[in-house]
Amino acid sequence: MGKGAFDDRLRMSDLLRPDVNYVRPFGGGSELFDLVGDLRGKRILDLGCGSGRVRSVIESKGAAWV
Repeated sequence: MGKGAFDDRLRMSDLLRPDVNYVRPFGGGSELFDLVGDLRGKRILDLGCGSGRVRSVIESKGAAWV
């Protein structure tokens, strides 16, 4: 039987894809918004945003920050 979300044997490494580099880019990650394309007219849900430090980046690209 596979591991479930509430299984105490589940480790973070079980959830990560091996083909993705999860290291945060220099500058805190705002450079990632250059990769996502046109954001004008879009709504971006910043879930777990902490202090909302990327809000200005999202809004400067034309999206609504939620």
